[in-house]
Amino acid sequence: MDDRNVFPCYGRSHNFYYDYERLDFVLRASGLSHRDFIREVGCDFNTFMEVRHRRRPFDADLVRKIHARYPQIDLEWLLCGPDARL
Repeated sequence: MDDRNVFPCYGRSHNFYYDYERLDFVLRASGLSHRDFIREVGCDFNTFMEVRHRRRPFDADLVRKIHARYPQIDLEWLLCGPDARL
């Protein structure tokens, strides 16, 4: 997947090793506020904020909901980051 075409707000140099970085990437790429994003994806507000503020890793439910709403995002990348491509 070429991130530049799908999500032009980030260059190719960002690593996205951490869950909160990938969540922030998806949030920014959506162009929505975090409240609108949470509503659109249908996830729990507290779970979203805890991942975004580095208090917990992604859980399977949040990843499934994000991928269901944004199927163009590689599920393995969303779960594991760049190491998923190795």
